Amino acid sequence: MGLDAVELLIEIEDTFSIEIPDEDASRMATVGDVHEYIVANSNMASKGSVCLSASAFRSLRRAAASLGVTDRLRPRDSIDRLLPDSGRRRFWTSLQHSAQLRLPKLRRPKWMVAAATVVVMLLTAWVGLAVYRETRSQLAAPILGVAAAMFSGWLLSVLTLPFATLPPANCATLGHLAESVLGLNFSQLAKRYHGGDSNDVWIALRAVIVEQLGVSPEVVTPTASFEKELGCG
Repeated sequence: MGLDAVELLIEIEDTFSIEIPDEDASRMATVGDVHEYIVANSNMASKGSVCLSASAFRSLRRAAASLGVTDRLRPRDSIDRLLPDSGRRRFWTSLQHSAQLRLPKLRRPKWMVAAATVVVMLLTAWVGLAVYRETRSQLAAPILGVAAAMFSGWLLSVLTLPFATLPPANCATLGHLAESVLGLNFSQLAKRYHGGDSNDVWIALRAVIVEQLGVSPEVVTPTASFEKELGCG
């Protein structure tokens, strides 16, 4: 099991408040296998009287109303109807606190991410080359180069954070946002509303996989193989 698979497994366990033994995890080849396992082993997944994705949406709508959003929001509405033109990060933080739910992170512009990546790569190469010229050490150069990459990456992430104002990936509509929120808060919502069914588990599981593996929601199907189709081995 690769590191990406381990990270995904840990996130699934945290999301659904279950523990998946290694021997069981090794037998799960498809997304459907994981879904069936969660439904069979999670008490929260069998209550079934409340639709948690709808509850997540209503929680977001109530939180938005408490912050002064007067529009009658619907799941099919664009997320831009929720986000103000200015002060988006402040509004997003307030929305999270008001709803008492974790929200997916706002994104930086793609050009900014690309530019920051180039800066980190150039700085890493420059530091590694400079150290090698001074010391002729084949060990010190890569070590300090990696250290420079880590520090510059952290610094740029901090400096560019105020520019992260774009809607979260795969959250074009408020319905998509509610599904993502369900994936981030399944256990909390199941306890809050005393509900949750197999469909809620599927929506939450898909959101977790999309977030962790960076894949499109359309490719996350019950028959999708983690190794062959999702690139997680």
